[in-house]
Amino acid sequence: MENKKPSQPAGSQRDEQREKSRAKYQKRAEGVEVMEAAPDKGIFDDENPETVSRWKYPDTGEWSPQRNNDEFVAAMKDWRNHGLLAFTLNLQGGNPRGYGGQAGLINSAFDPEGNLKAPFLERLEKILREADRLGMVVILGLFYFGQDQNMKDEQAILNAVDKALGWLHPSNYEIKDFLWVPRTFSRGSII
Repeated sequence: MENKKPSQPAGSQRDEQREKSRAKYQKRAEGVEVMEAAPDKGIFDDENPETVSRWKYPDTGEWSPQRNNDEFVAAMKDWRNHGLLAFTLNLQGGNPRGYGGQAGLINSAFDPEGNLKAPFLERLEKILREADRLGMVVILGLFYFGQDQNMKDEQAILNAVDKALGWLHPSNYEIKDFLWVPRTFSRGSII
């Protein structure tokens, strides 16, 4: 907006170019579009005792990663009934408050050496089983900015990738085009 007027009013050359581009890609995507969402907190847990109270439930006054996981899984059928076919999860789970406010939060299915943590995998398994039952696709990310710095070094990152793929493969989950290795990384991260 400039002087309370749109800087690119409808019908402008830029608007026409955007429409042509959108139409071109929409035509190419017909029949293969997947409605997707990013409720990637289904395996979330904050392992930092100094910040975990941020996530406490109002009715109990405590945080419960298991309750969070149970509620996530219970909601999946409703999502599917409303047309959601795919959603993202991340082994470093993101931040319930969005991109800001990550200070101190420790939310990772990996320890600093890149080994997998069993409680995160148990929650992930529950979601993957339900997604499979409902015919939904899980787009699984391995790393998340704001958490990747908790990995010790490059070897830990490589170890984490190996461990995650090693866990997924024997679990009989298909690994296709929906594995998301480098999601987003903050400046100064080790990757």
